[in-house]
Amino acid sequence: GAGERCSQLIRRMLGVARQPHARPEHVEVGSVVRSVCSQARGVLGGVEVAQCSPPGLWADVDQAALESMLLNLLINARDANARRIEVQVSGGDRVVLSVTDDGDGMTEEVRRHCVRPLFTTKGERGTGLGLFGAARLADSVGGCLRVASTLGAGTTITLEFPCQSESSV
Repeated sequence: GAGERCSQLIRRMLGVARQPHARPEHVEVGSVVRSVCSQARGVLGGVEVAQCSPPGLWADVDQAALESMLLNLLINARDANARRIEVQVSGGDRVVLSVTDDGDGMTEEVRRHCVRPLFTTKGERGTGLGLFGAARLADSVGGCLRVASTLGAGTTITLEFPCQSESSV
């Protein structure tokens, strides 16, 4: 009922609020992307997922939080009526992880507010914590999150993290 939903929401909020205090670990980002994209196919229905995630791009980030955040972005794309999602990882001095969909897109007003805590367009199905948590994850390791969207054409969520060398293990 409503009481259980409220309890779950509070647990999730506390988890997101504590996220910056999580211990970053040395993570090969492409490996996480390949794993999550493979595992997510079952929950995405008929949505096509294409990913380009070359090996050798490392970041110091909480791996479980990164996995959860990426899965949430994939589900958001599905919920926005995407037929295709592209997940790309690239690097240089920063690891850039982008999730692009061809779904409904967002109005400019929704785009401006979408990373605020508890902001959702999903009604009862949403918590308003997914993009907020993704932004907190990026901030916690000196990165950033950007949202680009066109109503009727889709959305791209881009996360950037400082790149680490493999030898930083």
